Amino acid sequence: FTFGVNLLFTLETIIRFLVAPVKKKFVHQISNIFDMLAVLPFWINNTLQLDRALSGLRYFSVFGSVFWLVKLCRYFPGWYLLRMALRNSMSALLIPVFFLLLMGVAGASLIMAFDWVSAVNGYSPLAISSWMDAFHYIMVVSISIDVSPVYGTAAQSAPAQAIAVLWMYLGVIFMSMPIAIVGTCFSQTWFDQDRIVLVEKVRSRMRQQGYTTDDLREVFDEVDEDGSGEIDFYEFKRMLEAFHFFAPIGKTRKLFNHFDTNGTGSISYQEFVCVIFPEITDIVDWEYDRGDRDSLGVIEEVDSDEEAGSSASSDASGSNDD
Repeated sequence: FTFGVNLLFTLETIIRFLVAPVKKKFVHQISNIFDMLAVLPFWINNTLQLDRALSGLRYFSVFGSVFWLVKLCRYFPGWYLLRMALRNSMSALLIPVFFLLLMGVAGASLIMAFDWVSAVNGYSPLAISSWMDAFHYIMVVSISIDVSPVYGTAAQSAPAQAIAVLWMYLGVIFMSMPIAIVGTCFSQTWFDQDRIVLVEKVRSRMRQQGYTTDDLREVFDEVDEDGSGEIDFYEFKRMLEAFHFFAPIGKTRKLFNHFDTNGTGSISYQEFVCVIFPEITDIVDWEYDRGDRDSLGVIEEVDSDEEAGSSASSDASGSNDD
């Protein structure tokens, strides 16, 4: 079974590399890297047995199952949705993480002080001998909501135990904040999953083709089959089918309306770029600058024609006077 699965994964990786439009871009995609990592432990250690010469390679096989599961995430769009939800929640999580650190530092200092005073006076033994042990203990108490000994380490004095119980209840309040933040971000991502998955498919296809943001006009022209300068609904639907994004007509219309922000019934180049790469902020200015340059060229051409006409009229008048 293991040999068959690894052989299948290896053939898939080789075929993906052979059909890749730009070979040098193949290893730049994280999904392709995990495709190779999923089969390397088998061929290196089980087949070639290189771990006999380099003992460190045997630890590489320990993560073989992990690489398999991460490789399969390529076929599961929910993985990208979860990754995006976590990425969007990172900035909001900085605040509770800071307060968690503050709770840990304060709790460790209090426990260390109370246990040290109790040990000096002979009331209880000193089980926590360093501040780092106290910090480790109070962090586990706050996160796990449990005051049991942590690797044999626990608060010994009554005041320190009271601090541990108090921090356990504070941990209940604290842990609800990051869970709510991540849950809210994931809900927002899930309700907008069709647009997010489609945009990621377009970006992934651009990376595979070797396109950059400077080549967006060429990508737009490929979708704009009739060359009208705008993408209509049927061209948009064929684009979805090309990306193997099969959706009901109602969902397709909803996605189309998300691109068509001004409601004209077609997608302009500006609308296309703003949805695929919203981080590009100069696309409108670039379009206006291009229009200004075109208008300036027309004006210069008209001015040159008028000057030529004026010169011809002057020459004709001079010849008549002669």
